[in-house]
Amino acid sequence: MGTLTLPDENGAEQGGRESSFTIGSLLLAVRQRWPLVLAVVVFTTAIGTWRAVREQRRYSAYATARVASSQNPLPGVTVGAGGMPDYRIDRMVTEMRVVSSSNVAERAAVAAGLRLRVVQPERALRSQIFGDAQIAIDRTAPSAEYRLLFDTAAYRMTAGSVQYGPARYGDTLSAPGMRLVVPAKPRIDANQAVIAIVPPSAAAGEVMGGLATANYEKTDIVEIRYTGTDPVYTARIADAVTRAYSDFSREKLKTQTNDRSAFVRGALDSANYTLGSAQDRLRLFRERNQIVGVAPEQMALAERIQTLETEQKAAQLEQDTYANLIGSLTEADTTDEQLRRVLASKEISGNPNVAELSARWFELIQKRQELRGTRSEGFADVKDTDALILRTKQDLQAASGFYLRQLKSRLQALDRTLAQLRAQMGRYPSLAAEESRLFANERSYQKQYDELLGEYQKTRIAASVNDSPVQLIDAATVPQWPVSPNRRRSLLLSLAAGLFLGVLTAVLLDRLDNTLKSPEEVRDRLGLNLLGIIPGIGERNKADPAISTAAGRLVSHADPKSSVAEAYRTLRTNLAFARAHQDLRTLALTSPGPADGKSTTAANLAITFAQQGQRTLIVDADLRRAVLDKTFSVPRSPGLTDCILGTVKIADAARQTEVPNLFVLPSGQFPPNPSELLGSPAMRDLLEVAKQEFDVIIFDSPPLLAVTDAAVLSTMVDGTVLVLRVGSTAREAARTAISHLAVVHGRLLGGVLNDVDLRSGSYYGGYGYYYSYYGSESAGGNGASSAKGMDRVRNLIKRKPRSRKT
Repeated sequence: MGTLTLPDENGAEQGGRESSFTIGSLLLAVRQRWPLVLAVVVFTTAIGTWRAVREQRRYSAYATARVASSQNPLPGVTVGAGGMPDYRIDRMVTEMRVVSSSNVAERAAVAAGLRLRVVQPERALRSQIFGDAQIAIDRTAPSAEYRLLFDTAAYRMTAGSVQYGPARYGDTLSAPGMRLVVPAKPRIDANQAVIAIVPPSAAAGEVMGGLATANYEKTDIVEIRYTGTDPVYTARIADAVTRAYSDFSREKLKTQTNDRSAFVRGALDSANYTLGSAQDRLRLFRERNQIVGVAPEQMALAERIQTLETEQKAAQLEQDTYANLIGSLTEADTTDEQLRRVLASKEISGNPNVAELSARWFELIQKRQELRGTRSEGFADVKDTDALILRTKQDLQAASGFYLRQLKSRLQALDRTLAQLRAQMGRYPSLAAEESRLFANERSYQKQYDELLGEYQKTRIAASVNDSPVQLIDAATVPQWPVSPNRRRSLLLSLAAGLFLGVLTAVLLDRLDNTLKSPEEVRDRLGLNLLGIIPGIGERNKADPAISTAAGRLVSHADPKSSVAEAYRTLRTNLAFARAHQDLRTLALTSPGPADGKSTTAANLAITFAQQGQRTLIVDADLRRAVLDKTFSVPRSPGLTDCILGTVKIADAARQTEVPNLFVLPSGQFPPNPSELLGSPAMRDLLEVAKQEFDVIIFDSPPLLAVTDAAVLSTMVDGTVLVLRVGSTAREAARTAISHLAVVHGRLLGGVLNDVDLRSGSYYGGYGYYYSYYGSESAGGNGASSAKGMDRVRNLIKRKPRSRKT
């Protein structure tokens, strides 16, 4: 809202502030509308309790199973991008999703007998009729309705005109696609029940509606929980889902194994064909090149070349040795010692012929030496020996020359052979590369074939195993206590929700309500000085019918020790200090609209001034709806209008009341022009005359928004007091009334907040409780002061006036 500027006692404007929503305002809203809050709380709590009582009890059962790890992927088959496993996929989350799938749910529903439903009686449980007996409904059984009839000792079933049974309780009753057992006569209200066979998909929906799964952290254990209304079937369904999940996993693993085996078999056949082709290419390569293997033959050829080269070197050495021998035999100056060393070499000694001639030569040399030792050279035997030596030497030379020629031929043959072998060695690198490539391919295909063969054997073994990767750990047990509804919790939640809605409704209505509700609003929103807070007297009047009249509102006289009278005295004190620098003798009390309590406030304020010893005159300036004559039980005429017109003097028109020092001037006859009459010079003259005779003059003026009488009168008096009523006076009406006074430059002293409930503690700074308590203690606890107040009222009231709200 905007800011409103108001005139203070010097005619200056004072600003108003908007108040924010606080805890105090919240408590005030609840206090003012506590019946509504209580009604909302009771209504909401009643609905919540009714729902909790009507809600069917639900039970929960769970089973736990362990999920084995999946097998490794096939060799060469990529799992994720780049052939790496995809770690973004959580295996346990995937398995829990499989448990919750419609396929598993449909299997479990058929196995648990959920295709059979109890249609009538309503809300009857399967276990109430069939107990814990197993119901067998074939998957192919058609949807139909049957009527079960329960006799004393047997039961029977009908479908149209066809009857099945009867069967004794506990015996099996068979129908097309269905076998059921009623163990005992059901404890239900009727002697018959209507059952229906529903499609498997509908039964699966019942399973999926109450199924929940969870995974224990860092384990491969899955909890399968089912919540339903039938405790027996709750446990049965949880177990059925676990078994269906195990069967589904077994079948899935079986299918995967068979597919895997077929795939491996196909890959094995392909690998066998590829391996055979590689082996054929390697064989044809060796046959074409007439080799068993390039590497062995190449190695054998290298060894042969090396052997021939060794032989070549040995032959070359022999050639050199025999050439040296021949040279030594040819030279004449060769000594026997040199020749002896040449003949002692292993190359010479290895030749049998040469070795024999060498041995003969050595023998002849030795013989000649022996002969020369006994005979001279001229002897015939010496000459014969020399001739034999010469001939042996010549034979040795001839044999060495022949052998030397053989060596030359041999060396030539070795050179030719080595040249041929080296030429053959030149083609082996390309053959080795080709053979190596063919051999590598053959080995690679052989390795792949061996691996696939081993994998095929594994798949055949796995296919022969009928185990499931899902292992049941704990089977579900029949629950003994329901998990919902928690009636105590529902009641507390309903109570809390009702309290919240009640408070919210009170706050919303408070926000929508534009009336004044607290002193803070008068100060902060209106920017008005708060002169007094007057407690409500309505409850007091209701408690005592004797004062439920207009005169009964004169609490300041009837019960001067009450909290209400004390509030009026506080108002009197605040008015005395409102203009400490100026004598405050004339006051006008007005309000924005009717029924704000201005007349009651004016009367009680006048009483407090009179009780202070001041001659006080209260003037009924409401020339349209006067009430002070009834309040004080005086005649209406002559009154104010007569004094203004000059037909009677004020001293004659003012009447003494039962309150000492208090005089009342009634309104007189209602004139046709009240505003002009109150604004006339005669009115001002009358006010001056009244000032000479009375100490305090209080005017009860009409509402500001109804007529202009109060605005006109506010320009003549020393100050104007605006009376506002809690929960009745609208804020906008109060602002408009203040603006009317500001326009005519009326002297607005402040406001009085009327009909305040001090018991709430939300007013008067929290001191309302002490204020009220102190006033009641002062009056005494036995009600004696109230009785005295009643006596004063009876003495004051001469006749019983008609009650009128002001």
